[in-house]
Amino acid sequence: MTRQPCDKLIALLRFDGSDRPRWYCDRQLQAYFTAAGYNLEEPEPTAVFLLQKFQSQPNHDDAQYWRRGLFCYLQETSWSVAMTLREKLGGMHQVSDCFQQACCLTNDPLKLLSKFKPERGTRLSTYAYRRIYDGVYAALVGVRKSDWGLLKHSGSRSLSAALKNQGYTEDRVRQICALVKLWQELADQTTAPDQALLAQVAKTYRQCCPDLPAVTPSEVKTLLHEAIDALRAYQQPQVVNPAEQRFWDTLEGGNTPWEATLKQEEQETLKRVFEMMKNAIAALDDTSRQVFCLYYCEQVSQQEIAQRLGFPKQYQVSRVLERIRGHLAKVLLAGLNQPTHPQRLKEVTVAINLWLKGGYKVLRASCQRCGRVGMAEHCRYEGAS
Repeated sequence: MTRQPCDKLIALLRFDGSDRPRWYCDRQLQAYFTAAGYNLEEPEPTAVFLLQKFQSQPNHDDAQYWRRGLFCYLQETSWSVAMTLREKLGGMHQVSDCFQQACCLTNDPLKLLSKFKPERGTRLSTYAYRRIYDGVYAALVGVRKSDWGLLKHSGSRSLSAALKNQGYTEDRVRQICALVKLWQELADQTTAPDQALLAQVAKTYRQCCPDLPAVTPSEVKTLLHEAIDALRAYQQPQVVNPAEQRFWDTLEGGNTPWEATLKQEEQETLKRVFEMMKNAIAALDDTSRQVFCLYYCEQVSQQEIAQRLGFPKQYQVSRVLERIRGHLAKVLLAGLNQPTHPQRLKEVTVAINLWLKGGYKVLRASCQRCGRVGMAEHCRYEGAS
């Protein structure tokens, strides 16, 4: 889906009640660029010039036109990212989901392109592609970092907000934030802490925070995991992100065919995915369902699950969870008519794990007996209320 060079600064994609978008021209923007003498036949250098003017004069009377021109210029890039991610994520999201998220990013070109340096010889669209790709991936799947890498680079403000969003008390938030800060200062690498480091964090914590409850090294690890889970849930709370304030609202002033199509797709996708997940979880054997509910619904650590259920080693719990995620991934791919080759299966398994960690409240709402999950035979999944 491409445009003529003269249209790349004035044309946008629009959904008209179907999955087939079409280009339409922003006539007001076209009239402005024509009157101002901008060269629409050479969109790349003109877009770079607009960005430089926007960066130097963000409050100029014409800044709204510069922003809209940049938004138009990045439409093809946004669509390309949407198509790529739709395939990469195994059909778990509609193309319009990915494209809508890309539009949210490109609607703020000053932030998206703040570090672009034209003197380095990189095309503006090429530079924007990776920025848009990473942003959309993070919005729909999760931050592309390991658990410990995410925790290592998290700020106290975002961590505090994530914990509060999960319902932690003020005292608990203070305790976890203090432990995370100490671990960040003492840890040299973004890997799981060993026993010696956990003991060091616990010891330093007792010395630095005498007014907070003391913790053992094993409790330190549990609380660090809780911080990771809270951050994941805060950044990716559900499969399909809720509708946000979009560029279309300001451009056309109200609901558009795009809005109706997107909302319908969101509802249908979420319903299908949840139904397939619910049925797949219900089909698990008693032990697997017990491990699943403890880990994802009750947020119990793998070490504690091993102790509760009598697993000799913690890694055995990890293997059970890995088998469960693989089972769910195969069910989803089959339900969405997607191939189950190893690479696709691996990608979907990662996405499922992130969603389960962030969506445990949804799961708990559908599980009648998660509050008393010790009796696996009593844990039955019903439809979401």
